[in-house]
Amino acid sequence: MAEILVVDDDEKILAATGDALKAYGYEPFLMESPQEALALLKKNPHRFDCILLDWKLRSPMDGDIVMKVIQYMFPGFKTPIIFVTAHTRISSKYLMRLGAYDTL
Repeated sequence: MAEILVVDDDEKILAATGDALKAYGYEPFLMESPQEALALLKKNPHRFDCILLDWKLRSPMDGDIVMKVIQYMFPGFKTPIIFVTAHTRISSKYLMRLGAYDTL
């Protein structure tokens, strides 16, 4: 079963995303804190098959910074990072240039 890390600061979106992923046979790991998600990745950076990451977080770190930290901590990181954001028109090209796999 594919494991997917989901990082979003909105509890309702996090729960709905988790439910949808479970319904399709994935094993979601839901995290509200980007710092906790980075700590989890530090233990095993190759654990997840995909990362769904909110771009705008109510945290000192937004999703683009989280992705930069991941790339810095783990050179050659290959796990696809897909940004989930309401700001796709603005962010899509920016996030793709940073190395995002895609935006939703």
